[in-house]
Amino acid sequence: MVAGTVGHEILSPISPSRLWKAMVKDSHNLMPKLMPEIISSIVILEGDGGVGTIRQSNFTDVIKDFSYWKDRIDEINDNNHLFKYSVIEGGLLGKKVKSTTFTLEFKDGINGGSVCKFHGEFETVEGNLPKEDETKEMMGNMEGMFKAVEGYLLENPNAYEALQVVFQKNIAENLAGWGSWWRVVDWAVAPPPFGAGSSAPPRSSGGSGSGSGGGPPVWR
Repeated sequence: MVAGTVGHEILSPISPSRLWKAMVKDSHNLMPKLMPEIISSIVILEGDGGVGTIRQSNFTDVIKDFSYWKDRIDEINDNNHLFKYSVIEGGLLGKKVKSTTFTLEFKDGINGGSVCKFHGEFETVEGNLPKEDETKEMMGNMEGMFKAVEGYLLENPNAYEALQVVFQKNIAENLAGWGSWWRVVDWAVAPPPFGAGSSAPPRSSGGSGSGSGGGPPVWR
């Protein structure tokens, strides 16, 4: 058994907060839609998205060595944008590796962008470290997923952007169910066209509709 590490760093023009929301907080919804040729679904089996949450990622026939893996969230820090998870079943466990842990971290970059760091730790089964081409393939796959998310966020500049919305009294009076009051809220706008959120405040059950996006905003 041999322990090894792989790592990669990418500069992005997207802010850490948007990448964090897309790649970590909502990855189970977004990734299968951005990469349907590879990822068929990501299902949360246990937990609420915090430490200890178990997810299952299901893959298409494009992935030859395995059809799924289950991972466990070991650390998730919303303030520092640090995410760590371990593969606990499926994937290459028992075939090439005994254990695998990945860490993603998003730091502030220049001009509002990000420095994105990927780090992987593993223990092999047969006592041989992966060949150079296998390591490059592993990092290439992670970079490919990152670039898919980055491209989507560049094309949709309002996706996963937290907006501060002020509902004044005169506005609220025209919205069924909101009454004649105001409040300041952090409204996380869900990404078009995939999210369940809306760019307009939700109506109450007694209103004439449910808003242009088909549902209430996603509160973070």
